Amino acid sequence: MSEIRVASIYAKSLLELAKEKGQLEEVKKDMDMLDDLCKKNHEFSLFLKNPIITENKKEKVMDKIFKGKVSDLTLRFFELLSRKDREEFLIMIPEQFNNRYNELKGIVEVSVVSAVDIDESMMKEFVSLSKKYTDKTPNISTSIDPSLIGGFILTIGDKRLDQSVKGKLNRIKQAITK
Repeated sequence: MSEIRVASIYAKSLLELAKEKGQLEEVKKDMDMLDDLCKKNHEFSLFLKNPIITENKKEKVMDKIFKGKVSDLTLRFFELLSRKDREEFLIMIPEQFNNRYNELKGIVEVSVVSAVDIDESMMKEFVSLSKKYTDKTPNISTSIDPSLIGGFILTIGDKRLDQSVKGKLNRIKQAITK
């Protein structure tokens, strides 16, 4: 079974348990914190994947890192994974959890890359455009890429709308070379 599939199964179980216990928002924050830690601290990710370090040692380290910072439900979930020798999946579980959380709450991830900083009126346009393509609430992340020259690239789920000058120039170049 693929690693993503296993992580997805664990994420689904955690989400359902958190929902049942009325701790969904707490666990969501915990998963965001874990995701942030895994992305910013490469050594922590290597620690989780290291087969030489015993599960007992990993459990103790994780207890020191997370005790008092995450909910008891999340801490027990981490301990369970440690006892089952499945710590390496903690790296992928937050993303899978967030995918299922967004699905449950009717949220769609939207990415906007633009050549310049986006002002408030443009952000409203992107929210409106996102709602036009989906019936979900958009969670918009923005970034700046000056190489676009002008315009933007809007990504909603697996759909991409490239309205950048760079993209238009590339399409013209492709048409000319054909």
